[in-house]
Amino acid sequence: MSIHIKGELEIEVRDRQGRIKKRHKQQMKSFVRNFLKHLKCAFQEANETGLVDTSGNTVEIYHPFAGNYHFLDVKGGEGGATKGIVIGSGTTPPTNDDYKLESQYNTSVFSYSSTSITIVDEEGYVVLRIIRTFTNVSGSSKTINEVGLICRTGSPTVTNALILIARDVLSTPITVEDGESVVIRYVIKTMA
Repeated sequence: MSIHIKGELEIEVRDRQGRIKKRHKQQMKSFVRNFLKHLKCAFQEANETGLVDTSGNTVEIYHPFAGNYHFLDVKGGEGGATKGIVIGSGTTPPTNDDYKLESQYNTSVFSYSSTSITIVDEEGYVVLRIIRTFTNVSGSSKTINEVGLICRTGSPTVTNALILIARDVLSTPITVEDGESVVIRYVIKTMA
């Protein structure tokens, strides 16, 4: 028996009335070294060192059984731009050692909704979706070139370490006019 895992990015641009203006879908190519270090940490039931947080600091993270600590928490709250799905204007191709977006948009440019996470069965797959909506509040059009996923994880060296676990540069940049919104979904599918 073989296991297949596939990741996709789904993006919808919506006008001010909520109508879908544009759809974009591409294969996700972006899990970075920090993500694999999280998996290693969980699999070995021991702390893991050598992760790089979004500030560029090398940190150690607690394994999930170390106590009541966050582990791979990507549920970003409304208005928060420090974890969950994040967006930016950077165009540098992703690398395994990325630890932040090249040029992340802050909340004065896009308002960040809360993150929702679902898991469903769908045509032979089990599908995990991480979803967030962003509304352009900048007063001018903005282009999204990069998308990332940041988690919060317990750390003995930094309280609530913020760790980038995925970063993609879009194959087609997405322009969002002032007042429009964009829905971004990280979709991870497994099929036996």
